[in-house]
Amino acid sequence: MSKRDEILEAALVKFADKGYCVTLADISEEVGLKVPSLYSHFKSKEQIFYLVIENEINRYFQYLDHLLIETHGLEETKSRLEMILYGVLKYFENPCKLRFWKNLPLISQEGLKHYTRQLIHYKEVNHTRRMRILFERGIGRKEIQAGDINGYIGLYFAMIQGILDTMLFLNYEEEHLKAFVDSTWKTYWSGIKAKS
Repeated sequence: MSKRDEILEAALVKFADKGYCVTLADISEEVGLKVPSLYSHFKSKEQIFYLVIENEINRYFQYLDHLLIETHGLEETKSRLEMILYGVLKYFENPCKLRFWKNLPLISQEGLKHYTRQLIHYKEVNHTRRMRILFERGIGRKEIQAGDINGYIGLYFAMIQGILDTMLFLNYEEEHLKAFVDSTWKTYWSGIKAKS
């Protein structure tokens, strides 16, 4: 790993712990450099965080794209949605990533906050479009009841967000978390599945 990548990784970890309040001293200490040495790799703290945030957002949405492709061979919509759900939760098993994403809305620097919102919005619009195709297919195949697809997708994302919040704040034992996730998933699916 190059020193530049090491600095970016340290900044991600420190942002996860402290949010945007992290200082260049925090980052430099993590990588064993003095603060002035950071300037040989980056112009400013803002540049570091623009790159860290952009890299992580891109990494996450590429992961989501991979999940959609990976599940494409599954016949049942239920199986695909369930696999995507558990795939997202696997991505966030690393508590650092989860804390990082929870700190994004708290960025105080206006330019960075605006950039972050725009990037996430752009990525979410594209991801939602792909998810919509999955839900439409499920309705067309009579696996999901006809209804408000935007509502189904919104509830799906809200379910995932609620589970992630639970992972972050309640720190369940693995077996309790699995039971919670399984129960939440079953309840969601029973609400949208086509009635026989």
